[in-house]
Amino acid sequence: MYSKKGLFYWAIYIITLTTFTLITVHGLNKFIPGDEHVYHYMGKVLLDGTTPYKDFFLAHPPLHIYLIAIIIKIFGFNIIALKLLPFLSTIITSLFLLLITKKRFSHLIATITVALYLTTYSTLFNSVFSFGISIATMFLIIGIYFIYNRQNYLVAGIFFGFAGITRFLTLIPIMIIFGLTLLKNRKKFIRLLIGFSIIFILLNLILIILVGKSYIESVFKFHLLKSPLSLEKFSEYFNTLKLNWIVFVLPLLIFFTKINKKIFDILVISIIYLTTLVIMGRLFSFYFVPIIPFISILAGYSIVLFLSKIKNKKILIPVIIIMISLFSWNLLSDYSFLTKVGYKSLDRFQDINNLINSRFPENLEIFGDDSSVTLFALSTNRKILHNYIDTNPAVFKTNLVDIDKTIESINTKNFIFIARDTQGIIELIKFREFLNSKCIIHSAFKDKLEGSFLIYECNKEIT
Repeated sequence: MYSKKGLFYWAIYIITLTTFTLITVHGLNKFIPGDEHVYHYMGKVLLDGTTPYKDFFLAHPPLHIYLIAIIIKIFGFNIIALKLLPFLSTIITSLFLLLITKKRFSHLIATITVALYLTTYSTLFNSVFSFGISIATMFLIIGIYFIYNRQNYLVAGIFFGFAGITRFLTLIPIMIIFGLTLLKNRKKFIRLLIGFSIIFILLNLILIILVGKSYIESVFKFHLLKSPLSLEKFSEYFNTLKLNWIVFVLPLLIFFTKINKKIFDILVISIIYLTTLVIMGRLFSFYFVPIIPFISILAGYSIVLFLSKIKNKKILIPVIIIMISLFSWNLLSDYSFLTKVGYKSLDRFQDINNLINSRFPENLEIFGDDSSVTLFALSTNRKILHNYIDTNPAVFKTNLVDIDKTIESINTKNFIFIARDTQGIIELIKFREFLNSKCIIHSAFKDKLEGSFLIYECNKEIT
């Protein structure tokens, strides 16, 4: 049975969860070009009997797209059902985060931690985009729960394995936890390693045996070959910090408090992860998703201990009011931006859909920019030519997919080519030359946020 105090904090959690839902629900039914549709389409073709890495290029471990395939098998291409995958993963993460911090620290720290986690910008934004990172983070935090709350290192290792086989980014905190565990207790480390190996090592070995060289090249070599973004990387890093400024500023209060052994591991994981992001070759904002729960714990811990040191109520009350005001103002700003921009659906989505359906034969395949062609392939129920699903320029620049062979294979086909005027496959000169020589522009649709979408008709007879 919970005490009245315990019930009060659970009520606060429900209110926070409701607030999170009321904001993110605006993004659950939106059709927005992006990588998530690449994974959605991959999930769809899995149901046709294709094999990742062998029949189409995939730059990540496979668990994410298999989960998507299950959803499509049950609901078809239903955008809400598909977006519920990261949405529910985020909610589950928040619940385990609450259980971890409540047991390890206090009800108050747990409540503040989860409130910060669920209302920070990166959580709100990424919870409705199926990049796989929200699922991986969920497995990671469940693994932490089994270490801190259950002292079950074998099960923790299993969940860490699921996290790793979903997205490799989670291996950064997992390896740090391995190191910290080894320093403390060798037997616990061995249990953790066994659990991890059962899933991560075993499944990777099976994939290497079944798929061979293409799995190693797609999942491992590709990320090493991608060129660094240099200044753009640092811009992305600091922009993400600014967007989530409250949850990143509050942990600095820890230097005015006592750093005890309960928070030490969280602090080490956070510092090493954030440092690793700085030295990585490329960086995208969703790379921060796995560390936000840890940063939220630091923030919740720091603010409670900092405020507890202020004994004078004449100072304490105004400080609390200022903090709550800043938090509320920031949340309202994020809500306004997300509903107007972040969750904004493609304005011309239906127009492009109607054109494709009305002007081109039903069996005519499509090809082009990966962020949009996958969306329209799903919404118009068309096939992507030769399963060229991920046509990110980096795939061709690393030479893991040969651009000349790709152009040669599409040169003998009739198809629809969808390009964007400012990004994607059109960046590559050879594809621009192909469009100029083998295709005729059919229509152009300008979107306020996403730029222009160019619809070409490509015909093997054109010379």
